[in-house]
Amino acid sequence: MVRPRPTIAYNEDVRGERSMFDVKKYGVRSSEKIGSNAKFDIYFDQLRSAKGIKVENYLVIRPRLSVEENIVGVCVVPYVNGRYILMQSWRHGLGSNIWQAPAGFVEKGETAVEAALRELEEEVGIKVGNTSLVELGSVCPEPSLIVGRIGLYMALCDSNSTVKCSEEVGCGMPVEMRGRELKQLVVSGKDIGATTLVACYRALEYISESMTAETRKE
Repeated sequence: MVRPRPTIAYNEDVRGERSMFDVKKYGVRSSEKIGSNAKFDIYFDQLRSAKGIKVENYLVIRPRLSVEENIVGVCVVPYVNGRYILMQSWRHGLGSNIWQAPAGFVEKGETAVEAALRELEEEVGIKVGNTSLVELGSVCPEPSLIVGRIGLYMALCDSNSTVKCSEEVGCGMPVEMRGRELKQLVVSGKDIGATTLVACYRALEYISESMTAETRKE
């Protein structure tokens, strides 16, 4: 069984304010499919606000496969011997290496957890069971563009785990980071994927909370 994410207590004042927000909804007049590949369908949507303002050819990317809670992909941060593992992945669109955790799409017939376990093994060579995964919630990588959420996980790996470099196109050698190094990257690094950034932040919080809980027991 996957370890659940710690419960976060929201400030009641903030929760109350949320219901007071003036949400400006809009309608979709039409949607035209303009392209697709094995993973995505791409559309031009024609939008119109309540006040009659029109937006033509609004780009929307719809992943072709999703599972529970509209999860279309996963991102998992490995934690081995007190170190976090990230990769430097080449991204040709930016022309640079980007820090990323193992991640990928949910495949047909998989659950999000199964996808996380598979991506972890494929991209850094680490094989673990469900009980080694910690749920870190999910994130909308680009809600105005991509229809779907990414499930976030942390893998508490055995101390004997061997990290390997993936042969996958674009993946580089995995790099170990101490907590303070990862925190610095999260706080001020510019070449880090958005989903990886959120996953790393939550992984750091999880370890911090776990260490605090252990200290209290002592």
